[in-house]
Amino acid sequence: MLTNPAYDPYVLSVGSASTKGTATYADDELSTFSSVSATHNVDLLAPGESIVSLRDPGSYIDNTYQSARVGDRLFKGSGSSQATAVVSAAVALLLQKRPTLTADQVKAVLKASATPITKGLGATMKLGELNLTAALKASVPATATQTFFPAAGTGSLDIARGGSYVLRDQGLPLLGEYDLYGPFSSSLWARDSANLTAWSGGVWMGRRMAGDGWTGSSWASKTWASATWSGGPWGAPTWVDGNWSGRYWSGRYWSSTNWVGRYWSRDIWATAIWG
Repeated sequence: MLTNPAYDPYVLSVGSASTKGTATYADDELSTFSSVSATHNVDLLAPGESIVSLRDPGSYIDNTYQSARVGDRLFKGSGSSQATAVVSAAVALLLQKRPTLTADQVKAVLKASATPITKGLGATMKLGELNLTAALKASVPATATQTFFPAAGTGSLDIARGGSYVLRDQGLPLLGEYDLYGPFSSSLWARDSANLTAWSGGVWMGRRMAGDGWTGSSWASKTWASATWSGGPWGAPTWVDGNWSGRYWSGRYWSSTNWVGRYWSRDIWATAIWG
């Protein structure tokens, strides 16, 4: 199922498409790991398997899946996060070409110009895949403005986690209506956010998070002082999440044919975009 923030109807939710290593849309399908929902499908699919991005040297994934490295600086990864990054880049290009588009119009144009998936579950769900070439030329739909009832921001922090929890302090999960500092009040956060007082300099909700400015020393140790993470140590075992199981990084996603010769020749990356 879709979790926060993807279930927010105002945002552009993105799922991953399996492109089969070909240069056409005809055989593309919804990736097996992409979230689906009976009440709210993703708005758009984009390539999300074997996407080349920056490598994080020495990280768990870097050490465990060394075959996914591309040279010394890059790394291949699969997931809806990769698909979302592809869409983010497409939005940047779309706004470069059509800078007057509003956020609602960008979402509407991308959805209206998407190429329909014709195979598998994606076809049954009537999902479409990003087509930037078409989006650059598409008219803005008359129903582009979204009119969903706005959220109050007073919901449950724990429910917003969608059942995924980071582990801290001897492997205990951070759950309930608590953040890493202690009890969290969504009603107070909503009030202060509405009054534009939740953030003040480097202070968030009365707690020091960062320095007051991004000066020449902003990345020095004093900016991210130990007091920032006063709730407890955040060492290597802290950011453990069962959702990132080994199967998402399995060898079948690292085939070079899934990337090389496809994404930089396909029409969504047409040279006209850069003209």
